[in-house]
Amino acid sequence: MTLTTDQEKLIEGNNIIVLATADQYGQPRAVFMGYPKCINHRIVLVDNFMNITKRNIVENPLVSILAYNKDYSVCLKISGKASYHTDSSHLEWAKGLEENKDLNPKGVVEVIIDNVEESK
Repeated sequence: MTLTTDQEKLIEGNNIIVLATADQYGQPRAVFMGYPKCINHRIVLVDNFMNITKRNIVENPLVSILAYNKDYSVCLKISGKASYHTDSSHLEWAKGLEENKDLNPKGVVEVIIDNVEESK
């Protein structure tokens, strides 16, 4: 599934999204994630502080994302499959982001989008 240009702008423009995961037993967990990127119709997030969320993604790749504009007049509910990457190309990309200049990224989460629901 592809994102529209407006949807990509909404995701990247707010700087915060909600990422929901579940462990292998279906126990849910939702966390705020900063500075999401849209690359090739995928949502890419940097892991600077993940522990449980990382484990959940490895155990169960199904995720849900909520993204909204600053006045809450538009909300995107996105579902997809996440993968966790620690190879050098992903880490170098993450370290090169301005938002990570004072951080030490541990990995990159890439979400392949299966469905997008837009509410206004």
